[in-house]
Amino acid sequence: MSSAVHAALSTHAFVSDFCERVGPGLWAEPLNVGSSLAFVVGAVWLARDIARAPAGAAGGRRWSLALLAACLGFMGAGSMALHTLATGWGASLDMLAIRCFLLWFVTCFLRWMMGWSWPWALLGMPGLYLLAEGWLRLGGPEALFGLHAYLPALWTLLACTLALAARGDPAWRLFALAAVSHGASLAFHRLDGELCRALPLGTHFIWHLFNAALCFAVARCVTRRALDRLEHPGVVPAGAPPVAG
Repeated sequence: MSSAVHAALSTHAFVSDFCERVGPGLWAEPLNVGSSLAFVVGAVWLARDIARAPAGAAGGRRWSLALLAACLGFMGAGSMALHTLATGWGASLDMLAIRCFLLWFVTCFLRWMMGWSWPWALLGMPGLYLLAEGWLRLGGPEALFGLHAYLPALWTLLACTLALAARGDPAWRLFALAAVSHGASLAFHRLDGELCRALPLGTHFIWHLFNAALCFAVARCVTRRALDRLEHPGVVPAGAPPVAG
């Protein structure tokens, strides 16, 4: 997101930061709004998986998975707010939704994929994310083609991939693919403004589709692992540690 958006975060000023938008109006970005629904579709799919799980598999402990699905849906809502209202607070809501999903995803990953106890998973929730963002703000390149706000998600996916690979967990391949997909999606995010003359509709909607797909894929992986653990508490998946109490 460019400085034009960040400058308006706390205002109601009109924000026009995307190639597809050429003026005000709720439906000035139909592709960007429509592609934002992909996050909502993913959230509904996750919620369906959770609801269909055997009662013994989830019981009263499905709340963490339901919250993960809700955070994915929140990302879609935040994105739609930005691309329909095109105001500073809409941009702020969009960034808040992204961070909420990322932070809670890290928590669920540490709990269900790495087997950490809830207290340690909650403590580790900001750790991995802040480590990545802190590097960017304090020691790493500041601009990075305007993508620095989105790189913590890439570092997080890479860290998850390495952690799973080190344990021999076959899920590392999915996370590696998600990291590569996120890297590719950053190019479409960056090129949205650069290719306006050649592509009047822009490329931002492709960024949405890539990210909705990868967020759904990794969230579903965590959800399935959690449901398997809850349904078969004495069985430890291959390459996965037991879950702490």
